[in-house]
Amino acid sequence: MSNSHPVQWLAAACTLAALASAPAEALIISKSNTTGVVVGSSSAETFVQTVDFVAADFSGAANDLIQSITVEIDFIKCGESFSTPLPSGCTDSTSAANAAVDQIGFLLTDPSGLIDINLVFDASSGFASYDSADPGGRIKVIFDDAAITLVGQSSPSFQAGTFAPEEFLDALIGSSATGTWGLSITNAAAGAPLGVASFSIDVGVEPKATTVPEPSLAALLGLGIAGLVGWRRMR
Repeated sequence: MSNSHPVQWLAAACTLAALASAPAEALIISKSNTTGVVVGSSSAETFVQTVDFVAADFSGAANDLIQSITVEIDFIKCGESFSTPLPSGCTDSTSAANAAVDQIGFLLTDPSGLIDINLVFDASSGFASYDSADPGGRIKVIFDDAAITLVGQSSPSFQAGTFAPEEFLDALIGSSATGTWGLSITNAAAGAPLGVASFSIDVGVEPKATTVPEPSLAALLGLGIAGLVGWRRMR
């Protein structure tokens, strides 16, 4: 004789129903630009690097509409001249101390050209994300709205890690990821160049529906009810 309680049958059915109805995890599509660039060696300068998402990138997705997005940038700022391939850091503490990290600006533009997201503000904007008193060097930063700390609000302000950008990337949710994305890289003054080794964009999109049909809520509840009936008959 079964010792199962009828409530357990129903609880199991409801659990299965909840699992079946839960949304699938987003499919993450990544694109990178690994061509190094040096900006602002002799004067204030802005240079645009791009990455392209094409239709084939979304072959495993239901569509190309953005559900989530993060941006990663590998960059270096020193008070000395350098060229590509970019060095792993400043040559000495003096160079690091004279990096003027408040000159750094990063602006992301979506393929439509209609949405601009300031990831990092430079000093020419009237507000700098990074504190000019902090030393430079080479760091890798992931910009993610879900991060606890806003970029530049750490101590020191200029350091590697995952930070929330100055403006929300969530403004891009629901828009198309297909096309050319631009990263405007600004060095707001001369004398301490900014180098970007690479940047990448990760977008989360809806995956294609599974080819194996999932049990419906009605079917799962029916299973629970059938179990309950069977339990009663066995008593």
